[in-house]
Amino acid sequence: MRISFTNAAGNSVVFSEGTRHMYRIRSREGLSHIPTDLQSQRAPNQNGATLINQLFEPRDMTFDLMILGSKQEQIERRRLMNRIFNPLLGEGILHVVLDTGDEYIMSCVADGTPNFIQDEVQGVFIQEAPLDLFAPDPFWRSVRVSQTPMTAYLGLWTFPFSFPIEFGQTGDFAYIDNDGDVPCPITIEFRGPALNPRIDNVTTGEFIQINREISATQRLEINTARGRDKKIEIVDEDGTRQSAWGWINPESSLFNLVPGTNEINYSADEGADEATVIITYQKRYVGI
Repeated sequence: MRISFTNAAGNSVVFSEGTRHMYRIRSREGLSHIPTDLQSQRAPNQNGATLINQLFEPRDMTFDLMILGSKQEQIERRRLMNRIFNPLLGEGILHVVLDTGDEYIMSCVADGTPNFIQDEVQGVFIQEAPLDLFAPDPFWRSVRVSQTPMTAYLGLWTFPFSFPIEFGQTGDFAYIDNDGDVPCPITIEFRGPALNPRIDNVTTGEFIQINREISATQRLEINTARGRDKKIEIVDEDGTRQSAWGWINPESSLFNLVPGTNEINYSADEGADEATVIITYQKRYVGI
């Protein structure tokens, strides 16, 4: 296994289970297990209880890390570790590569700085560094970003875009297979012209509709994730952004892709044949 952590400032470090690596993983916990909050209620004289809901708690991960090197190298690498795992920087990205080659990422923050413990074996200085990471969103995400284009898409893409990437089918509807363990949020990009654009998840019966016109030089961006990433914005040709929450249909639901096959449909009162829609998502997993 190989893990890397990149903080919000862009600094990163890589640890490996390989014996020749100067940054090593000695042991790790929490990559597969997530605590669960089982919510239940109990009536008078009831044997047992009635299960109401079950929710995942945030994920705690513990790594027992080792740093090898001379005394001077230890000082430099210890300083690097403190800089990278500075909790004041907020969430960074943990990237895990399994022995099978499968890769996963997760947003997390250091729960305190590394606790360095120094030892010496046959003239080689070993710096043990127990480290705790806290992930408010407990789910692993696929490294691969999947995209499904819809409606008059071919020939209208603008560069650059990021790899790795998966392309879906073209048309005013698409079948998107979410083979992850849990629902995953989506990012939707509408490029006009379109009047009152709407996208339906036929599988769940949910939809998102904006009650206004999107011109040929504008695009509408929707992110259905929870928290600060959630947004509905209209972006002008010069990059100016404005919130579009005031134009959303009140019956809309910022839906996720449920596990399994999702039938997605795009429509608009006018301009549906000329507009383009691109749906972007990352599959999510309970454990690795």
